[in-house]
Amino acid sequence: MYLGGNEPCDIVRKDDVMVNLSNELSLKLRNIRHIPKLKKNLLFVGQLTDGGMKITFNSNVCKITKGAMMIAHDKKEGTLYMTSCSEASISVVSLELDAGVWHWRLGHMNERGMKIMLSKHKLSGLITIDLDFYEDCVYGNQRRVNLSKVRKTLKAERLELVHIDVWGKASVPSL
Repeated sequence: MYLGGNEPCDIVRKDDVMVNLSNELSLKLRNIRHIPKLKKNLLFVGQLTDGGMKITFNSNVCKITKGAMMIAHDKKEGTLYMTSCSEASISVVSLELDAGVWHWRLGHMNERGMKIMLSKHKLSGLITIDLDFYEDCVYGNQRRVNLSKVRKTLKAERLELVHIDVWGKASVPSL
């Protein structure tokens, strides 16, 4: 690949990668070239359309969709369309699947249930089940208090007790 000053850049390898999107979905991109000299990640329109995506350019906005799902919403900066997602929200991950990925995909299924599915060859790309400790799963499986049995305090005056939900402006814009 050649840069603007006709400087050659070596392509180290070409591989399929999974991209984690900011909306917690993953997208598989095929034949992605790894070029260590590039300082920014570039997406080529031809590769995206080959993957079944639709790209529309209107004024200074570029939208990338696949079916009804919005993949990215980009704004033009100079001559480039820059992604609206932060670097922290888009990351390239390995295609090798581990038990943790299947645990997440299956709604935090327990290890016993996953071993049954593995024995029936329902978890492609997985060889063994060895789950790590997930604190969220422990909290999710705890008993909940039945609030109907909790003593209610009646108030004499209107607005003596007010319950409100106060939350400021979202720090991360949604898609």
